[in-house]
Amino acid sequence: MTEFEAFRHKLEQSILPKMFYDNKSDMFNAILDKGGKFFSDLYLIYGPVTDIVYTENDFKISAKRCMSDNKMLYFLVVDMPEPTMPSLCQRVYFCCEVESEIVRYYTSELGENGSYLMCSLNKHHIHTNYDTAPEDEEQEFRRIGNIFLKYILNNKNE
Repeated sequence: MTEFEAFRHKLEQSILPKMFYDNKSDMFNAILDKGGKFFSDLYLIYGPVTDIVYTENDFKISAKRCMSDNKMLYFLVVDMPEPTMPSLCQRVYFCCEVESEIVRYYTSELGENGSYLMCSLNKHHIHTNYDTAPEDEEQEFRRIGNIFLKYILNNKNE
């Protein structure tokens, strides 16, 4: 693992979830405001000095919302640069339910066998694996949405 890959792993598996759980509204707004620049700046400011540089165009941000079980769900879906090793993410999901303000951070990360795994990290940095991700992005999003909705319904008093 290179120093750059180690930083990317730490960013995706530790820094981003901590930032999100500590400041969900600020982070949502910063990502919506800055787009891919939010992420490329993190590499420039905190990452190792290297010849590898991600630009804002290397990150694609999609804002989505849906209503399910009378719950308004918001998602920021970030397509990350192509993963170069297992446990790096192809996509991360910042999820929020408006009324309860329950949030959750999900990932679609490269597995050891080359397939992608759907996972989450909670505010205590506990990693949960939900098994293999669908190959279709829309199916992956729907599955994340269903997992998040079940999480909300089971954690109403979070």
